[in-house]
Amino acid sequence: MKSIGWLAPLLCLASASADPIRNIGSGAFLPATPCGPAWDVSATRGQWFENPTTLQADVRSWELHDDWPTTLAIQGQVQQILWDGTPASNIVGFTVLATVANAIPHLPGGVSSNSHKEVQSTPPSAYNGTMHGARVVAEFAVADATRIPGFAGWAPPYYPDPGGTFVIEAMNEPTAAWYCWSPGLPDPPHQPAGGFLVPAWDLGDIPPGGQTNVLMVFRIALPGGAASAMPSSDLRHSVIRFSLLNGGDVLYNRSDSLKISHWIDHLLVDQGTWIRAPSGEPEYLHASNASVFFDSHTAGERAALNLLVVTTNRAPDSVELRWTAMDALPYAVEYTDSLVSNAWTAVPGVLPIPPVIPSPLSWTDDGGVITNPPIQTAPRRFYRLVVP
Repeated sequence: MKSIGWLAPLLCLASASADPIRNIGSGAFLPATPCGPAWDVSATRGQWFENPTTLQADVRSWELHDDWPTTLAIQGQVQQILWDGTPASNIVGFTVLATVANAIPHLPGGVSSNSHKEVQSTPPSAYNGTMHGARVVAEFAVADATRIPGFAGWAPPYYPDPGGTFVIEAMNEPTAAWYCWSPGLPDPPHQPAGGFLVPAWDLGDIPPGGQTNVLMVFRIALPGGAASAMPSSDLRHSVIRFSLLNGGDVLYNRSDSLKISHWIDHLLVDQGTWIRAPSGEPEYLHASNASVFFDSHTAGERAALNLLVVTTNRAPDSVELRWTAMDALPYAVEYTDSLVSNAWTAVPGVLPIPPVIPSPLSWTDDGGVITNPPIQTAPRRFYRLVVP
């Protein structure tokens, strides 16, 4: 079991403004390459997570970003540093208080990409509701220093942090996020395989206008798990000290970063502007070092249909179906006149993806659509909503 000798949670509040979001659980990615776990190899359902104790996996279908050029939605300040006790003042551990704000309205982000060569254009919907089951991910750290594939053989687009001999290991994360480890580009063969390698912390539900925080605990480790120390010659050493002394934000995620865009990323101070890559390094190394994912509804929640008789110019009156869209999905309506047969017929066409989530939607069966028999002559009728 992981353990570390101290915790020092502090409260840190931040104001917030509208921030870009994207629905990573719907919409096509280009190219559609196998970069997810076996049960969702194209990772089209969103960002996958796994509890390392129970091995239960779940997914989050929305991603929140810092608003460019400000930095208000995702913040993290170093709260405490653990030194090695030598005159060199090497760092052996530290804590970061992560604060995530649910600013409204959430506006769709632009074109986004990552180092797996996934590309997603502007999502079709904005989000204006509670961030359910939110999680913050530290892309600059590893969840387990004993599970770092190919550390001695770094190859583009995967680079070690400065120094390259040790890593920042999370010590108190409850879940691990999926990351595709694929230095053998161009794809295929996607080798070595990906895994649940990136530490993630639960934030719970964050209502509109609200915010929450979590203390993230880290230590310095060698690949294989042995304890190590970070010297002052390492760039991250000065970043950690600056954040502790000046309240600098060490968590950033700009609007073109898709899912966990790169792992292991650099630890830099977010100044509220685009962080340019140093000479000779790819831009995407600096697109994000932290990510926030959430759902638009609680686990197991489904849209509920309400039926309303409406007056029309047909006889008898018709039926209007009403529900609240909880995700940016192309809902479709199916009907049957016999539950015993369980033979459902799709109404021609699909409804447009709602422009805002949550969003009230409706559809009326008034005999004007191709239903057989028409609603006016059917002895009974049952309806259901389906989504891809």
